[in-house]
Amino acid sequence: RDIQLLAFLKIYTEAVMPNFCTVALVAIVVSTTAAMASANSREACASIVSHLGYPVDDYRFEESGIFSMEQHHFGTLTCYINIANEFDSLYRGDSPIAEDGYFGTEVLAERDRLITEFETSVAAAKEIRRAAIEAARSEFRRTEEARTQERDTVLESLRVSSEPSFAGQDTTVTENLEAAEEQPSVADMDNPDIVEGTPQVPSPLREDGSSNEASRMYVVADRLTRRTCPSTACGTVGTLMLREAVEVLEERQGWARTTRPYDASCVNDISEYVDNGNARCDATNGIVDGMFAEWVSLNFLENERPEDPADTASAEEELVAQSDDFRTFRAEFAEAARDLIKQGRCSESDFAEMGGWLSSPSRGDGVYFTYCGGLHVDNRLYLDVRTGEVFQ
Repeated sequence: RDIQLLAFLKIYTEAVMPNFCTVALVAIVVSTTAAMASANSREACASIVSHLGYPVDDYRFEESGIFSMEQHHFGTLTCYINIANEFDSLYRGDSPIAEDGYFGTEVLAERDRLITEFETSVAAAKEIRRAAIEAARSEFRRTEEARTQERDTVLESLRVSSEPSFAGQDTTVTENLEAAEEQPSVADMDNPDIVEGTPQVPSPLREDGSSNEASRMYVVADRLTRRTCPSTACGTVGTLMLREAVEVLEERQGWARTTRPYDASCVNDISEYVDNGNARCDATNGIVDGMFAEWVSLNFLENERPEDPADTASAEEELVAQSDDFRTFRAEFAEAARDLIKQGRCSESDFAEMGGWLSSPSRGDGVYFTYCGGLHVDNRLYLDVRTGEVFQ
């Protein structure tokens, strides 16, 4: 029996012990490597903490977890080490002191200021671009209308000059007949369609039933979206404001065409005029051969121009009565202006010059801006009418 026990111990020693020793050796190597890495990380963190002028004597170490980085605590400061064993950031509580290669609170503040300034300048550039595009569109419509009227006048003069004269025609009788046609008969005096003695002649219609003559209508919504075709799936090219007049050139299934076709400024099959939505230069978006006309919903057009909300402005509202969407946010605009004047950030002349608050599409719905103390971007103030917050 003793011989058997000795044989078992010999086999166990030769077979098991080497593996146990190997595992133990690997564990020692791993733990030593981790300890060395942690020591190096501590030195790196201590160096950064000292560089920023903080003490390093009150030290505490916290190992990394599944969802957390390795942490080296120096008093109230925490130095984070990422999975690659490199410095990630240094925080005091929830406030960063060093991160992303920027060291020091002043440097981080300057970084944030530069980023904000850049974003503000980009937003201002977008505002300028939008205003320039809108001005170009308006100028194009005015030029087109003027040229069209000039063309029609010249063509009418040419047509009249080409009419043949009939020999023996009694021009006196003709003139009398024409004059008689211009006067309404007694029976017609009760007809509501008679205006200033001139009978209303039905306008000639196109094949789709729309009139060849443009009719002037007015926007009754605070904002009315202009689209590239008669559908809400088409791209938007701006908005019309309350009380703005349009010439309805065609009506189609609840939509009104308000311009003649003009250049869509297509670049790589994308229209530069489209502000939002579908911008593709194709027929499904109303853009054919690089041209499109503007369409708006007939539901928000009326023949009579709505009253100007500014006419009912109170004494406190007068300074902001020309604001965009004044009818909806008159109280918010007046309150914000009054507070800014009381704080000395704005003057009454600032609001008198601007007319109030202007919408800021680049900042989103419900945000408006004005200028106080100058027209530079640094003088621009934003108002969020949903919260009443004023910011730069």
